[in-house]
Amino acid sequence: MKKMIEDYGFSQDTITIYYDNSSAISISKNLMQHSRTKHTNIRHYFIKDLIELNIMLLEHVNPKHQLADFFTKLVNGLRFDFF
Repeated sequence: MKKMIEDYGFSQDTITIYYDNSSAISISKNLMQHSRTKHTNIRHYFIKDLIELNIMLLEHVNPKHQLADFFTKLVNGLRFDFF
């Protein structure tokens, strides 16, 4: 994603990802919690490494304001007008 942004002529040191799962965000930030998770996939370690290297930042967003839902879920007229 960072390379694609650079290809468009923009420069960004840290990429912020807005995520509505606060548990996943806390696991990525707290190493003690991370070590207690039962099933950890390689991609989760990759994300954890990107956060530690300050390449990516996970921020919590209220599920009502999650823009990705507009493209992946059925929204009613009020939510459509809101977005």
